[in-house]
Amino acid sequence: MDVQVQEDANDVPTTTPPKTSRLPFHSNPDILDEVCEYLAYDHDSPPDDVLTSKTNLLRLALTCKAFIEPALDRLWRSLDCLFPLLKILPAFSQSDGTYVSFVKFLESTTLISFFF
Repeated sequence: MDVQVQEDANDVPTTTPPKTSRLPFHSNPDILDEVCEYLAYDHDSPPDDVLTSKTNLLRLALTCKAFIEPALDRLWRSLDCLFPLLKILPAFSQSDGTYVSFVKFLESTTLISFFF
């Protein structure tokens, strides 16, 4: 790192650290991937380790913008069931403690006008 030396009004040299907006590892996707891969779980891991890994990856994704994509990639890479995917659909909602899907069927004329 370059340190800049400035002299103030009393001719006393002062040092100021360089202005950097980001640490170098934030711009290196290989390092980010390695950190996330270290925290990711294997398919044969015990359930306690899987839960700990998912929690750590979520916390990492919420820590810094640079970690969002690689951490969420690891979280969504292996799902236990399709339920998390279904929950993000707007037609899938909870009603009386049960999740149901409200799908409105389109008429054939609507589909024809949609495709053309």
